[in-house]
Amino acid sequence: MEDCLTARLDDVEEFMRKSGHMEKFYKAFPDYDPANMTIEDVLARIKPLAAQFYRLTGKPLGITGEIGEYEVARLLNLKLAEARSPGYDATDQSQRRYQIKARCLSLDEKGRWKSNMTGTLNNKEWDVALLAVMTREFEILEIWEANRSDVDRELNRPGSKGRNERRMLPLSKFMEIGRLRYRNDQENRQCLGACAVGIRESENSLSSRRWPVD
Repeated sequence: MEDCLTARLDDVEEFMRKSGHMEKFYKAFPDYDPANMTIEDVLARIKPLAAQFYRLTGKPLGITGEIGEYEVARLLNLKLAEARSPGYDATDQSQRRYQIKARCLSLDEKGRWKSNMTGTLNNKEWDVALLAVMTREFEILEIWEANRSDVDRELNRPGSKGRNERRMLPLSKFMEIGRLRYRNDQENRQCLGACAVGIRESENSLSSRRWPVD
């Protein structure tokens, strides 16, 4: 994971160089030295750069999953799996296997909230799915958990190509069949204050939420 994030940081550096922003890059990170950075160092640098990359290009940098996996594992005291582990991203002390999905808050070109899906929940080896909802600055807002049996039952319910073939769920459905594992109240208050989005009325209204993520 550290190698992947460092590679993405190199991508940002290359983009900033080509777009004439290297002076800003080095001014913001005068001690930039990828050869001697820990994963915490990489995250501290790449989060604001990735957010700025999105603002400049309208495209994600492709690190949402890696950041989400690391932050979820840190917050829930999980052990990250080795790269390319079949189906799962982390384990707990009981050796339960977790597949982790992460999504960032986002707006469409008209300034409206985007709603979206979990991403593909693979059919390989895992016991529990975790969904991390993050700000565009990659700070965790909430982490939701759903058991494999509940996820599979919903994915196999007929009537939706997205569910049946692509193995994806609407975020509101994932939350409906799952449970809240973690909530960052400070980040939620800041997000709600900045965005004026009422998404915390009650846990009984999950199915009616249109979650602003991509």
